[in-house]
Amino acid sequence: MKTTLDRIKKAAAHLANDPDPTIRSLALSHPLRETMLHDVIRYLRLLQNSSGLDVGCGIGLPAMILAGVMGEDIRVTGIDTSETFIQTARRLSEKAGFSNQLRFETGSASALPYGDALFDWAMSIDCVNYAPTDALPLLKEMKRVVKPGGKIVLLGWTSQQLLPGHPELEAKLNATPEGIAPFKAGMNPERHFLRTASLFETLGLKNRKAHTFIGNVCAPLTPDIYDALKDLLSMRWAERPSGLSGDEVALYKGLTHPDSPGFILNNHGYHGFFTCTLFSAMV
Repeated sequence: MKTTLDRIKKAAAHLANDPDPTIRSLALSHPLRETMLHDVIRYLRLLQNSSGLDVGCGIGLPAMILAGVMGEDIRVTGIDTSETFIQTARRLSEKAGFSNQLRFETGSASALPYGDALFDWAMSIDCVNYAPTDALPLLKEMKRVVKPGGKIVLLGWTSQQLLPGHPELEAKLNATPEGIAPFKAGMNPERHFLRTASLFETLGLKNRKAHTFIGNVCAPLTPDIYDALKDLLSMRWAERPSGLSGDEVALYKGLTHPDSPGFILNNHGYHGFFTCTLFSAMV
């Protein structure tokens, strides 16, 4: 297992300096999710000799983790609307030695370019029903391409506690429009990610389940986790979050800006955690 992870890390190491900010962020943030993805894969108990679809695959790192954990018999097809992401995923897959197991293609989740009942399972991470768009047509497409008895799986980031010792400030930050993203003020509650099970019911999916996974980080932080958290702090909340007083904004900047003497990640007793929730159901 360690050898597999080392291969993936080595293949993706240069992306921390990629000129594309989204690719750079995806690469930097991956170490935070790595252990959690292992837990997710074990929880799902996917068939060893199976083929699956990763909708909104990004640069392919989760698919590589899945292939590394499950072994050589599993096959994964990743699809994303971004040609840049797909080209990056193909390069990483080849460098990490997964080109025989993984295939990456450009396409839309709203019109998947695959035949009916083709895959044993379909998954989506921070994409289907996570972005503030109508998820039902996308889920119908996922259902269409999965064999009867196969699984549909959605995984999404759901909460964070990253500023230990400042619960009031963090509670306010997490209640801002930026902090509750991708949910938006005035959005229909039925379209919130945590209501995914109701969409599964609408589609007639069976064996509906939900499980929340917790990722913990604790000092001393390894360099890759430090960089991942630094990137997360720079994008989780806005530069000047709404609803805060001037003093609260100053405190927030002092805690989250790397050049600040009070940068929270430099605290020797630092601890933070985040949660991701998984919804699964059977076709």
